[in-house]
Amino acid sequence: MKTKKYIKNRITTALSLIEAANTILSKLQDDLIRKDGNDDALFDLMLDVKNDNYDNAEHVMKDLAELGYLKDMPEESENGNERPPVTVGLTCDTYLNIKVPVDGGVLEAFESESDFGIYQVGIVYDCNDNVNSAVFDLALAEVKKGELAENSGLDPENNKDIDLYVFGDQTTEDYSEKISLSYDKFKEITDDGQYCDSEIERVVDSEWS
Repeated sequence: MKTKKYIKNRITTALSLIEAANTILSKLQDDLIRKDGNDDALFDLMLDVKNDNYDNAEHVMKDLAELGYLKDMPEESENGNERPPVTVGLTCDTYLNIKVPVDGGVLEAFESESDFGIYQVGIVYDCNDNVNSAVFDLALAEVKKGELAENSGLDPENNKDIDLYVFGDQTTEDYSEKISLSYDKFKEITDDGQYCDSEIERVVDSEWS
């Protein structure tokens, strides 16, 4: 049975995806704008993309090339380290998944619902990203509630702790490690400012590593 809350939540998801797509296209348009300001054809093309008038990226690239926006642009960077073509889709016409191509296969993050009605976030590795490819669980995170929380010794009405399941053995479908992360610890760290300091250090380390 559908509810008003369900409808509102799905609309919220759809609007967030539209906003993200529009932001990506706006930034791309800014990257392509010519210095002479004669970009009406580009604006029309981007509007067609937003209105879902293209079947695929190759068709868009063809039209951009015909308009001269790809002239003298290299095929890829010298080190070949381009941002991958991340895609967003649905499984079973319901659950969102995000696919990130990597060397050898595809990393996929997804939302799902357990048999106990608990919504989860998981990560899997798809060796080939096709119908016959092998898919391996990597990790799964959930916040238990109700009877499932109670059976785990947690507050069934107000549990906020996160359980993280790690699948470290490719030869079995069972998880190899369960990590329980305390909500109170998250709150303690954010309240005293430790999170901000650690994030700054992480950014600095990544820039100079």
